[in-house]
Amino acid sequence: MHPDKKIPMNIALIDKHPMLRNGMVMLLQNSFSNLTIVQGSNLHTYNQNTHETFPDILILGLSEESPEVDLTLIQAFKNLNPASEIVILADTVLYENAVASLASGIKGYISKRHGLSEVLKCMTSVINGKRYVCPEVTDMLIEEYLELKLNKDQSSLPSD
Repeated sequence: MHPDKKIPMNIALIDKHPMLRNGMVMLLQNSFSNLTIVQGSNLHTYNQNTHETFPDILILGLSEESPEVDLTLIQAFKNLNPASEIVILADTVLYENAVASLASGIKGYISKRHGLSEVLKCMTSVINGKRYVCPEVTDMLIEEYLELKLNKDQSSLPSD
C-alpha cells in the first residue's frame, strides 16, 4: 500500500552529514508530496530548540563514530513529541542497538548502506503505521530466536 501523497507531513531529519541529509530531502520530496522537512546535525540541539511544527516522523542518522542509539535523547524527544514516529538510519547495523531501539518504540531501523528503494519501503511502512526493519536486522532477529528456541528445546530433553 502506498501512502496518500496528499496528506501533509512534517519530517525532522537529523544526521551529522549534510550531503546525506540533502540527498534524503531530495529523495523524500520526489517520492511524497506535501512534506515539510526540518534538518539538523544532532538530536540534542534539535530537542533544545522549540519548533512550532512537531514532526510526524523523526529520521535519526547514526554515524560510524557514534553507532549507539542514545535512548535518553530518544525518550526526551518522545516526551516533547509523543505522537511522532522514529526511524533509525544506521551506518553500522548492531543487533543490540536494533533490539533496544525497537523495544523503546522506534518504528523503523534501516542501514545507510541500502538503496533508495529500501529507504522508501521503510518510510512507506512507517507512514502506514507499521514497523520496518532492514533485512540484516530481520536475519539477526531470526537467528537469535532460533538459537534461543534450540537452546530451550535442548534443555528440556531428558538427560542420561
